[in-house]
Amino acid sequence: MLAQQSALVSILSKGFLELGVGVGWNKAKYEALGQDFHTRGQRLNEQIVLLRKLWTEGVVTYTLAHEVIDQMAINPLPDSPIPIWAGGWSKKAIDRAAKLADGWIPMDNVEKVMILKKLLLERLEKYGRDPETFKIMGRVTLGTKPMKECITDYFKWIEGGVSHIALSTTGHQESDRYYHQELIVEFLESTRNYRHKKTNII
Repeated sequence: MLAQQSALVSILSKGFLELGVGVGWNKAKYEALGQDFHTRGQRLNEQIVLLRKLWTEGVVTYTLAHEVIDQMAINPLPDSPIPIWAGGWSKKAIDRAAKLADGWIPMDNVEKVMILKKLLLERLEKYGRDPETFKIMGRVTLGTKPMKECITDYFKWIEGGVSHIALSTTGHQESDRYYHQELIVEFLESTRNYRHKKTNII
C-alpha cells in the first residue's frame, strides 16, 4: 500500500515527493498489528529494498525474513526515483541511513547531530557512498524558545553542512493554526537576507 500510494503522490506532484521512514518508538502500535517490536529495524531495512523494487521492477517476487512477496506489482510506476530519508539517531539507524537511504533525519539538536555526523560519514565511506550527494536534515523548532535562539540554531545547522532544515512548531501547545503559520512567516522574514543557497528550508 505504501509503495502504491507514494508512487501516485510522486506522479501527481511531478517528482516532488521525498519519503521519510523510521522504526518508531511506540511498542503498542506493533502489538496492535501483531508484529514483533524488537525486529522492527530488520523489517525496515528489508522494506526499503522492497519499496525500490516495487517502484522500478514491475512484478516482484521477494523473500524477506518474516514474509514472502509473491508476484506483487503496483501500477503506475513512478516517473522518477523516489528519494528515501531514514530517521533515527542510534548507531543502527545511522548505519541504515548510510547503507540504504538517500538522506538522514536525525531528529535531535544540532550539537548532538554534529557529533553523530562523524559516524555517518564513516558509514558512508564504508558503503562507498558519496557524502556530497547524501542529504542531512536539521530541524528548527519554533515557539518553544525566543525567535533569536531559533535563528541561532538555523545558522548552526548551516555551519554544520546540512542540506535541508525543517521548520517545526509541534512543540507549542497553541491550537490555532494561524499562530503556527505566523511563527513560520516570522522566521522566514527574519532570515530572508541570510539564506544559504545550498540549504533548503522545508
